Amino acid sequence: MQKQVIQSFLKRYHLNISYPTGKKIFEDLLSLHKLLVQLEDEGSDRASFIFTSNIEYLDLLWHEMILNTEFYFDHCQKHFGRYLHHNPISEETAEANYEQLIKSVESQIAVLTQYLGEDFVHRIYCEYPTLCAGEKVHDF
Repeated sequence: MQKQVIQSFLKRYHLNISYPTGKKIFEDLLSLHKLLVQLEDEGSDRASFIFTSNIEYLDLLWHEMILNTEFYFDHCQKHFGRYLHHNPISEETAEANYEQLIKSVESQIAVLTQYLGEDFVHRIYCEYPTLCAGEKVHDF
């Protein structure tokens, strides 16, 4: 089912990248999920995640997982023992609190670097956005 989710994501958003690259993006999203659950379990206020426009592809891949409800539910139960909710902030909220948003993203990058490393941060913020610049990525 994982392969189907990845292939559907690549096709839906017209991404001209190889399946192995799509799989690596998927695996990095899973690493992010695990970190979010870990931070939540620790009671950290850093357990939320902000999908800025340059990493929108991760949000879309998460949505693709959720659309495959049985797969997503089973994935969450297997890896976390519970359902991992996805609670995005609205554009209106982000725009109204722009300065706080900037500080939150800076903090988010620091947390990602601390827990998942500089290579992870470089991939999701620099490498993948270039690869995922498909024709439909911004067309919801």
